[in-house]
Amino acid sequence: MSVAPTSFNLLAPGMTPGWSFYDRTGAILRADSTGMLTGLTSQQMYDARRAGCSMFMANQSPPVTTYTEDSTATAHTLSVAKFTESTDQVLALTGAMVTGLALTLMSAAALAAVIPGAVAQGAKFKLRIINRSSNSNSIWTLTADSGATFTLTGTMTIAHSAWRDFLVTIAAGGLTGTIQAIGTGTAG
Repeated sequence: MSVAPTSFNLLAPGMTPGWSFYDRTGAILRADSTGMLTGLTSQQMYDARRAGCSMFMANQSPPVTTYTEDSTATAHTLSVAKFTESTDQVLALTGAMVTGLALTLMSAAALAAVIPGAVAQGAKFKLRIINRSSNSNSIWTLTADSGATFTLTGTMTIAHSAWRDFLVTIAAGGLTGTIQAIGTGTAG
């Protein structure tokens, strides 16, 4: 029995119509009027991903950025209600906390339950956490859930008026995952 290959589409950076790049063979690949690249070979998809394109399954909608806020000013567990199926998530922590506090993750299984396809094939998405607390001494620290279903790698603190990006990976099966710090900057 053979399995049909999964069909994927690619979205140009910023969904820019007409965005183009050269693949490794020198062929020019160009996004259509909606900013999508379709009908690519697996090698062209790899090249497009390296050039900054986002990949999504052909039967799904393109990825979107989701912005949510959390005004809690005490140590707490991050709610799965703050997450959606988008591949680019932004969470602004706006609570007027007094000192540094822990922001504990939910379990990998709880997060996998709100992201379609995560359990079956593993899921990856970017999470940006912004510390918008009014107190200049506020530092949030991302910590693992009590069952340690997430492995944390890199710096997990988010300073006042700063953001930190994380690559969140949920392993196939949805019971474990990793969170890797991948960048930081000053919040505007």
